[in-house]
Amino acid sequence: MLVAVLCPRLLFLTPETSRHGLALPLSLWIIKMNKVENLKKITLKLHACKTADNMDMELASTNFEFIFGIGPSGMCPFEYQLANKEAGEEISMQLKKEETDRIFEHLHLPIMTLLEEHDPMHIKVKILKIEQPDATEVVKALAATASHDHGCDCGCGC
Repeated sequence: MLVAVLCPRLLFLTPETSRHGLALPLSLWIIKMNKVENLKKITLKLHACKTADNMDMELASTNFEFIFGIGPSGMCPFEYQLANKEAGEEISMQLKKEETDRIFEHLHLPIMTLLEEHDPMHIKVKILKIEQPDATEVVKALAATASHDHGCDCGCGC
């Protein structure tokens, strides 16, 4: 029987008893847990469709990469839906044009322009990768968020 001890970021598996009396090497006891959390670089696969019922009617599909949790007011509602998920997991949602600023806040997904013609639309989001970014990537992402240089229509004047 194996006993699992949960520690932050790691799951340690220790042999309490073994059927054949064999000890496992320590390298086999440690399984890294890689979940979506603050300051991780997240790569998503975005699928935009007309309706949730017919995901085969795809309008667009693209990848999107960002640093998680660095918005001016913390995490946006979209990030809350991704929090603690692992690579390979998916979420889906219906979007209306008037809700996108509230849902995505500082994130500017490339498929949002499709809402001009297809409002509402449905998106399916798959987490492709979760990585530890280097310090330069984090600083660049923070600077872009702080400068608010995304050309939005929120009235900020950027």
